[in-house]
Amino acid sequence: MGDLVAVADLDAVETDAWPQVLRRLAGTAPLRAALLDPVRAERGGSAPSYTRWWVRTRSGLLDGGVFAVDGAQPALAASLPGPPAVLAGLDVAVQRALGGVARTGELDADGWTAVLRGLGRVGQAVEPGIAAHVWVSVARWALTDGARRAGSDDPDDGTDWAPATVPALVGPGRVAVVRTQDAAIAREPFWWQRTDVAAIVPAADALRADALASFLDVPLVDELADGHLDAARGVAAEVPVAVRDLLPGCPATWVEHEDLTVDGAPVDWWVVGDGPDAQVHATTTAGLAAGLAWAAGAWTARHAVELVLADPDRALEVRLDAVHAPDELDD
Repeated sequence: MGDLVAVADLDAVETDAWPQVLRRLAGTAPLRAALLDPVRAERGGSAPSYTRWWVRTRSGLLDGGVFAVDGAQPALAASLPGPPAVLAGLDVAVQRALGGVARTGELDADGWTAVLRGLGRVGQAVEPGIAAHVWVSVARWALTDGARRAGSDDPDDGTDWAPATVPALVGPGRVAVVRTQDAAIAREPFWWQRTDVAAIVPAADALRADALASFLDVPLVDELADGHLDAARGVAAEVPVAVRDLLPGCPATWVEHEDLTVDGAPVDWWVVGDGPDAQVHATTTAGLAAGLAWAAGAWTARHAVELVLADPDRALEVRLDAVHAPDELDD
């Protein structure tokens, strides 16, 4: 163990004097270092300072729960309590040292439990932007060793953990808190329409979908339904050249429907297969754009595709926009 620097006699601080003491700890260089600087081991590794540990766990000021620091990401500010009153006005570094978080990447299993619980009770509406941030961040965390240990059934790895509730798609354009057991993970966005099967938690790809399903202990939605395109009259049509130029690798044709159902449930679009051989079925322009973009492996281009489908004369404008998004251009 290296040198241990600590602030003495904190156990003698009167309760009503703590705000002043904390301000002094935060504002006086040697005291601030004793609070914030980790203890370094002689053979490598580190641990939080003794002063930090004592204030967090022995002072009686903090309940041990995670909170959102001042200026935290919106998803955290919407789901976690703000800094305790005794920490009000202290800088973010001090708030983080004493249990606060600024970004979802700082959360552990207990932190995610608090965030998901903090989104509200079952049925509570969730702002889609907040939900999307939570889905992406939980999926990223589900791939970590910490998540695998938290979700393990092996008592030597950790406790069997899964949140009681999650935000999920429950209808067109509607996101709400649901019981985790009522949710399923969707790898492909056309399954987002199938809220008749389960409340849908979207995932960006198969890897994250599988990790989320394992972590939350829920199925993939395509394990609950066949995804069978019901027999329906459709009219085959060519994909406009301007769209094919915008989406290399998309199908040359698609099928237009007045009504479209999958497993008996109405949908606006559906894709069977991928790449140039994919079958894209749609009832709306937006659905066609989504289907073609997904088939071509260019999901983020769907809004541009919809614009070109509605007004082919704007194809040049859309292509020029790619100058400001060079990563989307083919090499």
